[in-house]
Amino acid sequence: MTPGEVQALLTRQAQQLDDLEHTVADLRATGNPPPGPAEGQAVPFLYGSLPEFVEAVVAPLYAKHGTSGGGWCASWWAHEEARVRLGAIWRAWETLRLDPSIGIARWLRDVADPQMDRLRDPDQGPFTACGDRHLLPDPLPLQQPPAESPG
Repeated sequence: MTPGEVQALLTRQAQQLDDLEHTVADLRATGNPPPGPAEGQAVPFLYGSLPEFVEAVVAPLYAKHGTSGGGWCASWWAHEEARVRLGAIWRAWETLRLDPSIGIARWLRDVADPQMDRLRDPDQGPFTACGDRHLLPDPLPLQQPPAESPG
């Protein structure tokens, strides 16, 4: 995405959030609770896929931190640890965004920042070997367990 496209996306998201906040405030002012999902139904995710979420939320939010020194890999999706951690960040965001008071603050403090710090750690993060090009780290060494092992 170009900087202009990122800015346009962030502007649209800010307007959507502002519209939702006004709707909730109007509903509370009239004594009606904000609408929620029907009994037993989950709220649909705002983003349809992990790559869409990473492009729309993670990349713009953490762009100022740079990409050198093993802090990021453009092929993030090729790293299992990154997919797991970014997936957890996404699912938590989809849940916590529904809390209009401190949901996003909790998401940043408890989920996004700690997970992104771990992902971007220049010594232990999954992108350490990448630098300016994509390289996968060696997997952990494994031995096949004996046939009589439990589990």
